[in-house]
Amino acid sequence: MDSGMRKAGDMSDEILDMVLNQFAHLSKRYPNDKVTVGPQGLGEPLIDPRFFEVLSMIRERIPKAFIHVNTNGLLLNEENIERIVNSELNSIVVGMNECEADDYKNCRGANTFELVKTNIEMLLRAHVRRKKKRKPRIRIQLLNTCFNRPKLEKFANYWKRQGAKVSLKPYYPRPEWILQLLSDKNRENLYKYFGREQKEMTRHICRLHHNSHRVRYRFMVTEDGYTYPCIAGILFTPSFEICLGHISEISIEEAYNRKVPHIKRLLVNGMWNEIDACSKCIGAPIVLEDT
Repeated sequence: MDSGMRKAGDMSDEILDMVLNQFAHLSKRYPNDKVTVGPQGLGEPLIDPRFFEVLSMIRERIPKAFIHVNTNGLLLNEENIERIVNSELNSIVVGMNECEADDYKNCRGANTFELVKTNIEMLLRAHVRRKKKRKPRIRIQLLNTCFNRPKLEKFANYWKRQGAKVSLKPYYPRPEWILQLLSDKNRENLYKYFGREQKEMTRHICRLHHNSHRVRYRFMVTEDGYTYPCIAGILFTPSFEICLGHISEISIEEAYNRKVPHIKRLLVNGMWNEIDACSKCIGAPIVLEDT
């Protein structure tokens, strides 16, 4: 069965230039608003040889931007660490996901827990050495699983002593179309891993819905230049119902104001299934029933 997942790709210089122009325009149009930029996509951002060049371009074009990035920590070698602490980044989040090596391996499918831990420690030491007024904040992110919660305090205290904050990323129940692709054994493993209490989540977690009152514009741009108001457009293709248009043909501001209010009305009225991408999204209000 085709999951409809988008294939990863790199954004061309031409599309990147258009994206930065529009960000710069919105920053000037709303000078009192905070502009947050996350230069990343479906893969590890540090793989991109242009990554640090793009950070400099963002800072040059949008001086007040808050620039953040998420990484899995595998490529935090000495060279990249030195460039990170001297870069234009405001925040870097390292997704460890798990507190201990065995759980990490079960989650990631790779035995690289100690490598990531060592890399983060190197990053923190370099962060302390760097005598610079503005340095990137460093945060370690865990999944909110039944395995992590009992170990969280000890884990957080360890990293706090070294200068890093720890946060929990909520796990959202997977929609039925994903669960149907799993074998009975894998489905039960998923329930066990994340905790059966997750079945009780009933609130709609769609950021487009809940954060609209405090965010003027929230949008994402694919590597081929199509704009969407949320991550579902990046993950699922084709997502025509929530596509705001191509960045070369219409301003994000105009497209957003034209199309997003209709999407929000459907979400508010509980009609997310009317939108194909929303019906597949992990933000849909799916409740996992006891079996």
